[in-house]
Amino acid sequence: MYSSTGDPNERSEGHEIKETPRPIMMRTVKLQQAYAELKNDLLEEVNAVDTRIIKPAMDAKDHIQPLKKVIKKRADKKAWINVALPGDCGADSDRWISRNTSRALTRGGRI
Repeated sequence: MYSSTGDPNERSEGHEIKETPRPIMMRTVKLQQAYAELKNDLLEEVNAVDTRIIKPAMDAKDHIQPLKKVIKKRADKKAWINVALPGDCGADSDRWISRNTSRALTRGGRI
């Protein structure tokens, strides 16, 4: 499996250089091929995850962003309306808010 780094005629102490048996080399080659195929399959799966999961999630996030802005502006307007109510309107506050805010907000004026 590994080539010798030294002189093949030189004998190292305590180590006997042998050629790897052919059946072991064949198993090693098959194992390397199996790992290469597995790597290719896993790369395809990882790329598929990107197109099937990550891309749609990013698209959904991009579509939600404007909605978040609308909700925030609406919450800010409600807070502004509650502060701008004239005195204590009591039970008529809902009617006053709906009547006056629609006029003021369409004209860009104050309530």
